[in-house]
Amino acid sequence: MKILNHSHVFSSAFLFFMGTSIACEAVYAEEVKALRAQVELLMRRVNQLEGRLEQVTRASKTSEPVALKTAAIKNATPAPTPLESQNESTILAHIPKKVKSGNDKVQVSLSGQLNRAVLWADNDQNSKIFHVENDVAPSRFRIDGTGKYSEDLTLGTTIETQIRSNGTDEIDIGTQLSGNQNVTFTERKIEIYADSKKFGKLWIGQGDVASAYTNEVDLSGTSNVGAGATVEDVQGGVTFRDRNIPSLKGPKVINAWDGMDGVVRADRIRYDTPPFQGFTASISHTDGDSGDGAINFAGEFGKTQVQAAVSAGKKRGVYDQYNGSASVLFSSGISVGGALGTRDGKRPKAFNASLAHGKLGYQFKWFNTGVTAFAVDYGQMRKTTAAHDKITTYSFMAVQNLDEVAAEVYFTLRCFDLKRPGNNFGQVKAAMFGALVKF
Repeated sequence: MKILNHSHVFSSAFLFFMGTSIACEAVYAEEVKALRAQVELLMRRVNQLEGRLEQVTRASKTSEPVALKTAAIKNATPAPTPLESQNESTILAHIPKKVKSGNDKVQVSLSGQLNRAVLWADNDQNSKIFHVENDVAPSRFRIDGTGKYSEDLTLGTTIETQIRSNGTDEIDIGTQLSGNQNVTFTERKIEIYADSKKFGKLWIGQGDVASAYTNEVDLSGTSNVGAGATVEDVQGGVTFRDRNIPSLKGPKVINAWDGMDGVVRADRIRYDTPPFQGFTASISHTDGDSGDGAINFAGEFGKTQVQAAVSAGKKRGVYDQYNGSASVLFSSGISVGGALGTRDGKRPKAFNASLAHGKLGYQFKWFNTGVTAFAVDYGQMRKTTAAHDKITTYSFMAVQNLDEVAAEVYFTLRCFDLKRPGNNFGQVKAAMFGALVKF
């Protein structure tokens, strides 16, 4: 019975292996009983296999066919496919998609985006092509940690940093490029929060203030190249030049136009109420004894989406500000939006500025890759950098979504025109093409 001897050797080796495993796990007394039961079950299966092998041996000697019973292994797990025969997508599908936490009580996730573009800018005297970071929605990465304290209460943390190389608010025609030698990291969020469905949400640390983004409400699908009234970032670093005196520089675009979004982020304490009928109220206090409050709304009326926000803020010793924006997206894909703002300056050369902005958009599913969105806008602002300044802006925007890879490809043309008594500033024009990829 040579085959039986082999099977006895196999079973002996198997039992030796199992016995060793049990010994290694002896420290876990509560698992010993279960392991023993598994060993007994395996022994019974080994004995069954020995019996079947003996039947095969006898059948081979008598030349009588013997049907093997295979029902016991019908549900056996198939052997894994060798890696060399698997395609890349199959392998990636088995890779865990969540970052592992150093604390098993907290779930950690990593996310972010990259936003790069090619920018052509013209200050009415010279023009130049730049390879830039789109500061409308700059590249960043964030680490979130969340833990469930109870069914109602979640505690969390966020660390978010921004990385820029040749930001659109840094470049200017005729100046040295930042290039690869001046890549900067900027803090965006370093905060802890407690979120309760019943009592609302409380933040402590560096992060968004209550009035953040209240002038950026935008349902046009083109916010990556101009969110609401905050449109100054596309060619923000370019300086206005006087047509009559070429050497005379005016303000930068980012200073002449201000979307009136307030402080946006700061070291603060902030509280948001729970949503009620689509409304949420927020209040925050920041360093420098400043503060703000806001009311946001988001809702649907049939197939029409509506979003709106209003806020009031005080930056002590600098300005008091009141602003708001709204956007409506109809089922047809047409969207309309607008923003208003006023600012009362509290220091020398801080003027009583005002802003008005409107936007018209259309989005539809032109390609299977995702929604295609087009928009045009027009805005006017007064008294930003001088008592009699008047600056207007208008643009065309196009965005193509690539849903399968969480990306957007975009294009925009934008013009700023600054009027100031005693000066004849040329227009600052720009065209930008780029891509945003989220992860």
